[in-house]
Amino acid sequence: TDRYLTDDNFTLEEKFDGTRLSVNLDGGVCAAYNRLGGFIPVPVGVEQAIRALGCKSVWLDGEFEFGKFVVYDLLALEGQGYRELPQSYRRQRLEILISDAPFIRLSAEYLGTEEKTAALAMFRNRGIEGVVFKHRRKSYMPGKQGVNRKLKFWESATVRVCAKTKNASA
Repeated sequence: TDRYLTDDNFTLEEKFDGTRLSVNLDGGVCAAYNRLGGFIPVPVGVEQAIRALGCKSVWLDGEFEFGKFVVYDLLALEGQGYRELPQSYRRQRLEILISDAPFIRLSAEYLGTEEKTAALAMFRNRGIEGVVFKHRRKSYMPGKQGVNRKLKFWESATVRVCAKTKNASA
């Protein structure tokens, strides 16, 4: 952890515990995708917030948490792909594009050792799931293959219950 706190190539952001939501507005059609790339319904308020940005085409990545789309990455804007561009450039574009509104907000970013250390302590005290360290010079890479480093404060698991079956030994 200390390495990422003291290395100015890394920023710190809160790790959200919502539903992963990637939203693409293109050709007047607004579509949303889950973490596996599967199509999911776009929450009505989120679609309204995306359209209110005034873009003809935009693709944002984030989490849907407590009725709000928390944006933390920019994948495309006005027909130009942003995935290959450095995280710091994508973030600058997001800061120009996104202003907090009822259904959308930009995740907070912390820079510098002092600011990241204070934010880490604040997040630990709040009892959130964890934080993410993002490399400022790296391109976008989704999921576990990326260069981002997650620091979880507590363990979690997804458990699915299947139908009850007869016990063969009974």
